[in-house]
Amino acid sequence: MKKILDAGCGRGEFAIGTLSKKGYVFGVDFSEKFISNAKREAEKRGIKNCHFIVSALEKLPFKDDEFNEIHCYNVLEHVDDEKKSICELKRVLKKNGRIYISVPHKKSESFLKRLDKKYFSENMHKRIFDHKYLVQYLIKNDFTVLKHKNRGFFRAVGRTLRFFLKLPFEEQSGIVYKKNIFVSSVSYIDFLINSNFKTIRMDLNDKNKVYLAFPFYFLKIILTPIDFLMNFVYPAEFYIVLSKR
Repeated sequence: MKKILDAGCGRGEFAIGTLSKKGYVFGVDFSEKFISNAKREAEKRGIKNCHFIVSALEKLPFKDDEFNEIHCYNVLEHVDDEKKSICELKRVLKKNGRIYISVPHKKSESFLKRLDKKYFSENMHKRIFDHKYLVQYLIKNDFTVLKHKNRGFFRAVGRTLRFFLKLPFEEQSGIVYKKNIFVSSVSYIDFLINSNFKTIRMDLNDKNKVYLAFPFYFLKIILTPIDFLMNFVYPAEFYIVLSKR
């Protein structure tokens, strides 16, 4: 069975909901609270192939060449030492194994930093990545780039709205405590664009009433090209897929 690492797993939503269907999953996060929540959720849902461990990325509790696949989404901007973290991710990844990384894009991050300085603090983001430098650094460290792109325009809009409205957010995760109809609407657009049709039908809680999903399909078709074009202007993140040489 494929062995997968979710590096910086947070509360384990992605590990439990998606990665657990692909193989044997380990999730690590620096936050004891997040790991505790992830364990409870896995137990509640009866997921047996997900294990969660409190650990910093700079010193992972795994053997060399242990994982076939690693996912590290919006984490490297939080760690104390991004270079040590990348070296550790490389160490535990098997040769020819895949690693999927995303970091907040410098265009939207630079603007958000001006809106709210709390966003950049000890328990939040510690750096803004230059994506060209990141790619070059990964190549120098024995990774081969398979794909990269900017993505998440509507997500970036949602985050910007949050800061304009000064909504309070949780440290580390950035999740807002107070819901807002405008931010929630933009967030749902982002969900719609990045979801497949089956997910949209399930979100309607009725798999048989397919016709209810038609308006959502139409919106997805209309909004996806807008998202694609605007990702050149104001993306939320830079996404890169690599293999270990």
